[in-house]
Amino acid sequence: MGITYARGGGIMTVALAVGLALAAVLLSVSRTAGQADRAATSESPYARWSYGPPTDPNWFPIGVWAQNVSDARRYSEAGVTMYVALGGKTNEAQFDELKKHNLYAVCTQNDAGLANLENKTLIGWQQLDEPDIAKSAAFWKEHRPGKSFAEIAAEVWPDAPKRQWAEYGPPYPPKWIQQTYAQWRQKDPNRPVFLNVTFGFFRPYGARMFRKDHPEDYIEYIKGCDIICYDFYPGRGQHPDIDGKFWVVPEGVKRLRQMCEGKRIVWVCIEAMKPFKLHTPRTSKAQVWMSLIHGAQGIVYFVHQMGPPDRGDMFIHNSVFSDKEMLDTFTETNKRILSLAPVLNRPTVSGAVRVASSVPASDEVAKAGLDPIAVMVKRHEENTYVFAVRTEDTPAAARFTVKGVSASGKVEVVGEGREIEMKRGVFTDQFQGLQEHIYRLKK
Repeated sequence: MGITYARGGGIMTVALAVGLALAAVLLSVSRTAGQADRAATSESPYARWSYGPPTDPNWFPIGVWAQNVSDARRYSEAGVTMYVALGGKTNEAQFDELKKHNLYAVCTQNDAGLANLENKTLIGWQQLDEPDIAKSAAFWKEHRPGKSFAEIAAEVWPDAPKRQWAEYGPPYPPKWIQQTYAQWRQKDPNRPVFLNVTFGFFRPYGARMFRKDHPEDYIEYIKGCDIICYDFYPGRGQHPDIDGKFWVVPEGVKRLRQMCEGKRIVWVCIEAMKPFKLHTPRTSKAQVWMSLIHGAQGIVYFVHQMGPPDRGDMFIHNSVFSDKEMLDTFTETNKRILSLAPVLNRPTVSGAVRVASSVPASDEVAKAGLDPIAVMVKRHEENTYVFAVRTEDTPAAARFTVKGVSASGKVEVVGEGREIEMKRGVFTDQFQGLQEHIYRLKK
């Protein structure tokens, strides 16, 4: 079989001293690691806001979208840490209920929100959801009453082509998102503003209508937030050309991070509803780890099961609780993330781990700029953690090489109750399709 090399990151220190010769090597490596630790030390990305998300390294953004606070206890027990887009009309009682279960909230900046500026449960403001796609007649009636779609299009998109409008009008323009951002920041500079968009920034999306081939719009949307998030649900059967291609989710994370140029925090929406069509607990978990490994700094779950019933997809707003296997996987994944939060919140260290896969990336995965086995490396308390995931749904063998290390010893596979032999800085492992492994190399 051919070997395809992938790029990863990390500076590894392993104190497995055997004899004076190895001691000298390890001393050099340890010094390099200490320097890297000091260089990598930086404050939380949320430290700039006095009422923003917690800066505690043991906390990680794990949210659910538009859920009722009556389920707060169950979500907290399942490892969720925040609600994004509170279900129902925002009110004081919602904040009280969330606080009771150590949960936080991101909501729209309405009167109820502004009345809670001293409430630490409220950690961010949520902009209009998916402004980048066509909006309904009811939406535009509320936002531009008395105007036709043609008039609205001419106002918000001066270059909009003349066309016959049906029940949907044009997307909401970036300049209005930017205006809202400026207004909200003026009212409350102490919390970040969150914005969620669709995948139209890297894939043509018909719901964007005449803007579907204009990814440049997103540069402007991004200017209207501090935390940018995006959604794409490959398991639901909504997009025939990319349905079941779960690697598209981390591709979007990677491209969004590139677009932000380090100036925005990047979260991602992940499907976690009751199993449906191609969506399963396994594929949901894979999307989480692929996204984190490609740089997502927070997860927001979409747990709604949506109609119409004649497609076998009944509406259940909290459907993650409707399937035991889904809930168990959801909970296990979230609690594993939280157990690793101090590691995940560390800066990613680049340039010292290389992984070779026995199975090369498919043409479309390679074209997307993804590796067959993707890796991310973090350092915490002088230990090195290698996060790795198989990006396609076929098995592969992996060979990891740690740059500059010639020592041998044991590598712990976190959470799996096993260890791997490392010889002269090299270790190997097996991956099932979409499977992740996390390795810890002790000093």
